[in-house]
Amino acid sequence: MRAFSFVAAGALVAALAPGALAGESAACKRGLHKPVEGQAKPQKPDCMVPTGFSFPARLDNAVWSYNTETPAVAVVERPISFLNRVVIPAGTRVIGTVAIQKSHDRVLVGFHTVVFPEGDEVKLSAMALSLDGSAGLRGKATTHKDSAVANTVLRSVVSGTQAALDITGVSPIASQATQGVSQEALRELDMEKQQVTTSISVDADTGLRVYVNQRLEY
Repeated sequence: MRAFSFVAAGALVAALAPGALAGESAACKRGLHKPVEGQAKPQKPDCMVPTGFSFPARLDNAVWSYNTETPAVAVVERPISFLNRVVIPAGTRVIGTVAIQKSHDRVLVGFHTVVFPEGDEVKLSAMALSLDGSAGLRGKATTHKDSAVANTVLRSVVSGTQAALDITGVSPIASQATQGVSQEALRELDMEKQQVTTSISVDADTGLRVYVNQRLEY
């Protein structure tokens, strides 16, 4: 139902803007609303993208659900028009962040900045949709064991001295570290070693749609 809502909203905006991808549209003039010395008041912004508008882009870098520090960068490959005015030129980059995984096969991405080819930039509130209009980017799910546990160092008192045990496996350590190390601790480590985690990765060059959450004027 959610996916349908996004698609329906996009279709409505497209109906209002028949030339949404027209190559012959004239470009709008960015920055007219900024104050100019000697000007009584700033002009009305010439460029506008309404709430609910969406446009195609391509993911420029791979992203992962477990690495929220990686920026998500999408590239606009062809001019995007609204009401027969080019509002987003080709070559524009949309910058965002990866959100915590909330699905078994998707990475959520929120966009916060538009960087135009000339270097100008404006703030943006938008999200990434898959090409079918559903929220998030569908990726590849990888199931793996937590390798960090295999490198855990246990410190315990053995014969009155501190000793560090390098854990390289699960079952052999029980016989190697029984003195001074409780069996309960070993069983707990055993469970942690076998803990299974799942990560989602989305490859670079993945197609997507940028869905505008809030009207943008610039």
